[in-house]
Amino acid sequence: ALGVDGVTGVAPDGQHRLLGGLGDLCLIVVGQRHHLHVELDVGDDACTDHTKFDMQMVTLTDDDQAKIAEAAKEAVLPIWRDTCNAVDPECTAKWNETVGAAAGLTIE
Repeated sequence: ALGVDGVTGVAPDGQHRLLGGLGDLCLIVVGQRHHLHVELDVGDDACTDHTKFDMQMVTLTDDDQAKIAEAAKEAVLPIWRDTCNAVDPECTAKWNETVGAAAGLTIE
C-alpha cells in the first residue's frame, strides 16, 4: 500500500510513472458510482440491491449554476487553496489550469 505521503515524496515525473493510468481508472469508477447513486436517489427501477429514495431529478437553471459558483468561490475554494497549497505550493496554479479551467472557476 502506498499512501499520499509516499506518492508526494516522489518527484513529479516519478509520480506519473508510479500511478500510471490510475487517475483515469479512478475517474471511470467515480462516474459509475455516481450514476448508481443517482438511480438510487430517484428510485429508478434499475436499483434492485439497495434502498431506493424518492427524490426528483431537476435541471439546474443558469441562476442555480451562478449560486453554486458563488458558493464555491466564497466558501469552498479558499479552504481548498489553503489545504492543497500546504502540501504542494503549486497546487492552486495546477488546479486553475486543469479542474478550474474545465469548471469555469478560478482559485484566487
